[in-house]
Amino acid sequence: MTPCAPFEDRLIDYADLRPGDRAVVDEHLAGCPACREYLATLREIDTKLTADMRAIQLNPERYAEVRRQTESVRPVVHASRLPEWLDFVAACAVCAFGYGLAWHSGVIAYLISTLSSSPN
Repeated sequence: MTPCAPFEDRLIDYADLRPGDRAVVDEHLAGCPACREYLATLREIDTKLTADMRAIQLNPERYAEVRRQTESVRPVVHASRLPEWLDFVAACAVCAFGYGLAWHSGVIAYLISTLSSSPN
């Protein structure tokens, strides 16, 4: 069974819901077997993942080695915004050139005269 769409995200975050939101969800759960089944499945998955994660043991030597390597790496420097500004300037230049070309050819004057003389 699939849960009700408006409650799917709330059921995923059920443990972290505020009391008022949880009351709304609990009321819905009382009358909806699909959502109860979905919540039970989510709880089973959470229990299984928690048990599996507890079984993972970190190698302290490997952890210390990775820690040393990450501490010696220089932080990433923020990239320059110059390329974006140059793109903007180039786009403005293309627009200005196109507008100038249209003005010089008389297209804009023709459009203005046509639009102003058309009956409304």
